[in-house]
Amino acid sequence: MTRRAKDGLPARVSGPWTQEKLAYVGRYAQAFMTAMAPRRSQGRWSDLAYIDLLAGPGLGIHRHTSAEFDGSPLRALKVRRHSIACS
Repeated sequence: MTRRAKDGLPARVSGPWTQEKLAYVGRYAQAFMTAMAPRRSQGRWSDLAYIDLLAGPGLGIHRHTSAEFDGSPLRALKVRRHSIACS
């Protein structure tokens, strides 16, 4: 089920398990970027892309409290990038 979020866009309505899952997704994405940083600095890849085929909308709404939270697309965008020195 979806509802309109405060930004006017659709948001997925879900239970508390969704936020737990998203916490794992965020930690995985950060660990991936950390692990790939040395390879990027070695020039193996110029860019990295994160693809979540089941991402859904950017915001979620908690079914019981109506609190809005970042979905996986926004969490992926907030992953800290490591500085890469290019030569």
